[in-house]
Amino acid sequence: MHGAYRAIARDFDGDGDLDIAAASFFADYETMPQEGFLYFENTSPAGGREWDFKARTLRQGVTGRWISLEAGDLDGDGDDDLVLGSLIEMPTPVPDKLKGLWREKGPSVLILRNQTK
Repeated sequence: MHGAYRAIARDFDGDGDLDIAAASFFADYETMPQEGFLYFENTSPAGGREWDFKARTLRQGVTGRWISLEAGDLDGDGDDDLVLGSLIEMPTPVPDKLKGLWREKGPSVLILRNQTK
């Protein structure tokens, strides 16, 4: 993951091991814009010592340039949800198509509600 800016380790999927949610403010927007937000599910066997992760992204992950990432139980259901904050106006190079998407459709804040529970 290029330019990881913030990472949070929690048991997001409720299976007893730590997973990681990560935001990248300096992602490789030319070739991998989906890496602006990644969820790394820990797929290690139960009780194992290895750290095997499967990276996942989501369609909404490319709708912003994520500079902040926080976790907490926003909806009171007992699992951690995620909140991402976007900052799109920066002088660093980003493809015009992506900048246009951010300006036209990108949210300032993206709330990811965990539906594990």
